[in-house]
Amino acid sequence: MSDRHYGRSMTKAPAPSDLTDKFMLRMPPGMRDRVASHAKANGRSMNAEIVQTIESHYPPEPSVDELLEHLAMFAGIELSGRGESRVLLMHTLEELRRKLETERS
Repeated sequence: MSDRHYGRSMTKAPAPSDLTDKFMLRMPPGMRDRVASHAKANGRSMNAEIVQTIESHYPPEPSVDELLEHLAMFAGIELSGRGESRVLLMHTLEELRRKLETERS
C-alpha cells in the first residue's frame, strides 16, 4: 500500500509526548522503588508522579488575570469578564506601581 492518498503524503501526527520536553534522570539507589510505590498508591504512572511532585514544589507563575482575581477578591471587588471593574483595578495597580517606583528613586 502506498504512503500517498489523493496526492498528499500520509504522515502521522506526533503524539502529545513527542511534543514535550524530555529529561534523563539519574536516581540514587532505592528511589525508583519509592517513586514507583507512591505512583501506584496514587493511581499514576511514575512519570506523572514525578511531574506532580515537581509541580507542587515549583508551581507555575500566576497569570495577570489570576493575580487580578486574587487582588479583587481581597478588595471585595467582583470582576465580571473584561468590564469596568477590571479596567479600574488594572488602572489603579498601574498607578500604584508608578508611585512605588517614584518613591524608590
